[in-house]
Amino acid sequence: MASSTRRHLLTNGATVALAQVVSIGFIFAQNVVLARMLGLEDFGLFQLLFTIGSLALVFGRPGAITVISKGVLKGYDAIIVPEMRRSLHSGALWAGVALLSAAVAALAGFAYAAAIALVVAGFTVLASLEKFDAVLQAKQAWWASRSLVVGQAAITCGCSGAVAWATRSPWWTLLSILVVRFVVLIIGWVAVRRLMNTCPIEPQRETELRHEGTAYTRIAWLNQIADHIGRLVLGMIDPTLLAVYSVGAIIPRRIVDNAKLVMAVPIVHLGRSTAADNLRVLVRWFPLSIAAGVLAAVLLSVSAPFLIPWLYGPDYHDAVWISQALSLTLITAFSGTLILSYDINQVDGRFFRRQRIWRLSSWIALSVLLVSLFQVRGAVIAQVLVEAVFGVNTLLYLARTWKNRQRAEAGIQ
Repeated sequence: MASSTRRHLLTNGATVALAQVVSIGFIFAQNVVLARMLGLEDFGLFQLLFTIGSLALVFGRPGAITVISKGVLKGYDAIIVPEMRRSLHSGALWAGVALLSAAVAALAGFAYAAAIALVVAGFTVLASLEKFDAVLQAKQAWWASRSLVVGQAAITCGCSGAVAWATRSPWWTLLSILVVRFVVLIIGWVAVRRLMNTCPIEPQRETELRHEGTAYTRIAWLNQIADHIGRLVLGMIDPTLLAVYSVGAIIPRRIVDNAKLVMAVPIVHLGRSTAADNLRVLVRWFPLSIAAGVLAAVLLSVSAPFLIPWLYGPDYHDAVWISQALSLTLITAFSGTLILSYDINQVDGRFFRRQRIWRLSSWIALSVLLVSLFQVRGAVIAQVLVEAVFGVNTLLYLARTWKNRQRAEAGIQ
C-alpha cells in the first residue's frame, strides 16, 4: 500500500510539475511576444494597466479560495456554491461601482480614466469567480486542473500575441486576455459541477470556515497590494521603467508564485494525513526543498545574461541584473510553501496569517519608500530583504514545532 501511494504521489507530482512548467513557458513566451510587438513604451503601459487590474482582485473575496479548498479537502463540498455566490455578489457590487465611475468619467470627458475603470470592472468580476481550480486541486483532479491552466496559458499567449501584432495596442491586447479568462471560467465551472458530491449542510462548520476565510481575505488584500504597489509606483514614474522591471522579474516571480502549484500533489497528500506524520515528512523533505531552491537560483543567475537580451532585444539589457538579484528569493520558495501549508492544513493557520501580515506590510512600506527613492533598484531591494527575513522566520517555526513535537512524544513515552 505504501509503495502504491508513493508511486501515485510521484506520478501525479510529475504531471503537475510538468504542466506548470509548460504553462509558465507559455506565459514567458507571451511576455516576449508582447514586449517585441508593443515596443518598450506601450509594453510598459500594458504592464501598468495589468497591474491596476490585478489590484482590483482585492474586491473578489480572495479568502474564499482557502475556505473552498479546506472545505473540499475535508470532504465538505457543500461549501462550494455558497462561497462562490458570496464572491460573485461582492465582485458584482464593486464592478458596478467601477462601471458607474467609468460612465461619470466618460461624461466628464476623461476617456483615459473611464477606460481604466472598465479594466477594473472586468478584473473584479474575474476575481470573484476564479476559484474553480482550488476545487479541482482539493479533489485531486490533477489532469482537469492542469489541462485548464495549460490551455488558458496557451490560448492567452496565442490570442494576445495575435491582437498585439494586428493592433499594436495595449488596450485591445488586455481585452483579449480578459475574454480568454472568462471562457476558461465557464469550462472550469462545468468541470467542477461533474465532481461535486451531495452532502448535508453543516452550519457550524460553514461558520468556522467563513471566519477563517475572512482572516485570509485580509491577508489576500495585503498580498495583492504588496505584489503590485511597487510596480504601480514605477509605472506612474515612467512606464518604460516598469517594462524593464517586468521583464527582469517575470521568471523569479512566476517560480515563487507557482511554488505551491508545483508542489500541490504532496501538499494535498500531506494535508490528508495526521499532523505528526505531516511534520515528520516535512522535516525529512526540508533539505531537498532548500536544495531545489538553490539550484533554481543558480540556473536563473547563469542563464539570464544570455536569455534576456536574446529574447527581448537590447532595450531590455538592464533586466539581466534584476533577474539575477531576484533569483535569491527562490532559495526558500519551496521550503516556505511546505511549511506554511502544514500550518494551514494541520494547525490553525495562525503562524501563516501573522507572518503574511508582517511580510506584506513590510513589503508595502519598503516598496513605497525605496521605489520612490531608487526606482527599480528600490523595488528589487525591498523584495529581496523581505523574502530573506520571511525565509528565516519559517525555518525557525519549523525547528520550534519539531522540537515541541519531540518533547511531547518523549513525555508520552
